[in-house]
Amino acid sequence: MIGKTICSLVPILLIAHVIHFVGIFSTSAEYQEKYSDCEYIQTQGFDSIGPEDSVFYNKDILITMHVNLHKIFQGLDSIEIAQKGGFYAVYGISTGKLEAKKVQVKNYPDNVFLIPHGIYLRDSNYLHVINHSFYTGGERVDTFKILLDEQGQIVLEYLHFTQMAEKFNGITNDLVFLTPERFLISDWMVFSAPLSGPKDQPIWQKVLTLVIQIFKIKTTNVWDCKYVQGGLATCSKLRNSAGVMINGIAFDGKDTIAATDTADRQIKIFRLNNSNQEIELIQNLNVDQLPDNITYDPVNKQFISAGLNSVYQYLTLSPKIEKIQQNPTKKSIVDLQAKVHTIKLNPTTKQFESQLLFSSSKAVAGISGALIDESQKYLFLTSFPDKSLVVCTRRS
Repeated sequence: MIGKTICSLVPILLIAHVIHFVGIFSTSAEYQEKYSDCEYIQTQGFDSIGPEDSVFYNKDILITMHVNLHKIFQGLDSIEIAQKGGFYAVYGISTGKLEAKKVQVKNYPDNVFLIPHGIYLRDSNYLHVINHSFYTGGERVDTFKILLDEQGQIVLEYLHFTQMAEKFNGITNDLVFLTPERFLISDWMVFSAPLSGPKDQPIWQKVLTLVIQIFKIKTTNVWDCKYVQGGLATCSKLRNSAGVMINGIAFDGKDTIAATDTADRQIKIFRLNNSNQEIELIQNLNVDQLPDNITYDPVNKQFISAGLNSVYQYLTLSPKIEKIQQNPTKKSIVDLQAKVHTIKLNPTTKQFESQLLFSSSKAVAGISGALIDESQKYLFLTSFPDKSLVVCTRRS
C-alpha cells in the first residue's frame, strides 16, 4: 500500500518540479526607483541586433557587439545568413549626447566568419572576443588592438587568435583575461554544436540538455586556459566550478572572480591568490533571477548581474522574435522581465550579498547583461535577441 502511494506521488512530484523550474506561474514586481525611462540606442545604416556583451573603453565610450545569436542557437537561421556580426560603439556618455556608430574592423581574414559572443577589455588596449566561426575556423578567441581614428572613434585591428578544442565548438560563452597568456572561459552547454551550426544539432541532444538542466545536473564549467597564439589553447577545468549552465564571468582586476550559473540561479565567487596564482571557490550565492552575464563596476566596487525572471519567458522568445527585432518604436513592446542585481561584499560578514537594482517587464527583450557608466547616470542593458542596446536614465 505504501509502495503504491509512493509510486503514485512520483509523477506528481516530477510535474511539480518541472513547473517550478520553468516558472510558468512566477511573477516579478516592477522596480525602477533608481533607473527608468529605458530606450533603444538609435542606430543608422548598420545592424545592431543582439548586443550580447558590452564593455566600457573609457568614461565616454562603450564598445558592444552585434550578431543574431538567438536565431543561430535556436536554429531559426543558417549561420551563413546570421554570421555577419561585428561591433559598434556608443559615444558621448560623459556629455549625455549618446550616439552609436559602427566600428571598423581592420585586417580580419575574409574566409573566417565573425560571430562574436563574450568580449573582454584588457589593459585598455586589447579586446578579446569569443568567436563561433563554426566550419570556417572552429571555436576561437580572437584578439584585436583598439585604436582611435582622427575623429576619436574606435577602430579594431585584428591581431591573432587561439583555437579552442573541438569539444567547445559553439558553446563557449564568456571570458576574462588574468594575464595576456592566461584566461578563464565558460562553456554553457553539455554538448558541442556541429561545425555546420546549431541548426544541425541532433534532437536527442537538445532533449537530453533540457533534462539535464531541469534536474540541475552539473555538466558545465569554468575553464582555466593558456592562450597559444595561432595554436590550440590548453585548458583544464577550474576546481569547484561545475554548474548546470555556467554562463557569464567577471574579474575585478585584482583577486575576485564571479561566474554565473543561469539554470541554477546562482553566482559563484572565486578568490585568486596573487602569490601562487591558484583560484579557489569561496562562496555560492543564490539570486532571484536567471543570471546571464555579469560585469564589474569599479566605481562602486561591485559586480552587476542581469537575467530573465523565468525559463518560461525564455521559451516564449522565439514566437516573438520578428516582432522584437522589427519593432519601429524607441521602447520595447513585449513583456519580458529584465532583472538586474548588484553583488557586493559585506565588510562585516565578509560574504557577498545580492541586492535588486532594477526590474522591468518593458525595458528590453531577452536581457543578458547590465553596466553602469562612471557618472552613474546611465544603466546600459544588453541582450541576445533585441534590436539594439538599451539605455536607462538615473532618476533624480
